[in-house]
Amino acid sequence: SPAISRVTVDYKWQAGDGRAAAIASGEFVPENCIITGVKTYKGTVYVTVPRWRHGVPATLAKVVTDDEGKAVLDPYPSWEWNNATASLSALQYVQSMEVDTQGRMWILDVGRRNIFDNDTSLVKNSAAKMVIYSIPEDRVLSVFTFPNSVAPFNSSFLNDLAIDEVNEVAYISETGTVGGVVVYDLKTNTARKWVGDASTQANASYPFNINGV
Repeated sequence: SPAISRVTVDYKWQAGDGRAAAIASGEFVPENCIITGVKTYKGTVYVTVPRWRHGVPATLAKVVTDDEGKAVLDPYPSWEWNNATASLSALQYVQSMEVDTQGRMWILDVGRRNIFDNDTSLVKNSAAKMVIYSIPEDRVLSVFTFPNSVAPFNSSFLNDLAIDEVNEVAYISETGTVGGVVVYDLKTNTARKWVGDASTQANASYPFNINGV
């Protein structure tokens, strides 16, 4: 059978031997870097690279072209913002984000890192947060830290979100130990959850029929 070439993502590294050093230290493990979220705003493509496992140097980035004409990921808003080991205020793990018509990026930070790593000692738990970032103004508009009662620091998994821009509300799926829905209200800067109710649980006996199957 024909050989299958492996394609991995790469980053826009800072000057010097940043890439080689990151690979040597384990900070960059190319096979652990998987793009999941893709959004565009005024011609720029933004992506998320969840920190499912170790070796993801930046969890939020924009796609740029390097000097060799190759598409690479430029950490967004900066390398510092993606340096999870340096500060808990940095982005820990971003899987989902949305950009509204005003150019506000709703960045959902799961808070927990390496949760699917084979080495459980690498799992790092911290609070989930919602960062509202203005792309046109290039600045943070607000940061909301989810309380442990809404998103438990050591077990929650805020997986995906949908934005109601008119009412400035984010609906978030909670796919941690118990399925549920978390709602974040930007106007009041508050969050609440619906978890464990029958309406948020799978019904194993439901007869799904997709295209006759």
